[in-house]
Amino acid sequence: MTRAAKLAILFIVLNFVDAALTAWAIAQGCGEVREANPVMAALLHAGPWAFIAVKTAVGAALAGYLWWRRPQSPVLWLGPTLVAGVLVWNVLRLNFG
Repeated sequence: MTRAAKLAILFIVLNFVDAALTAWAIAQGCGEVREANPVMAALLHAGPWAFIAVKTAVGAALAGYLWWRRPQSPVLWLGPTLVAGVLVWNVLRLNFG
């Protein structure tokens, strides 16, 4: 498996974890947690599974496109790095308010 493929898979997995954590935190009523993207926030009201599926599918489509068209693109490593940063930020906010 190429480095680009591994980064694309990592991006998809991190997107899924971010979506699941966001849906869970909102369902639990964890403080001021909310979805920052207004389109995804509207979808979240349709149900957590629809939100998770669409957010993961959009991330997968982007990762797949970049892997296919631009396997050497720095965006392929930047994407997982940014999503990981968002996850760390969200976990810290959930734990330390």
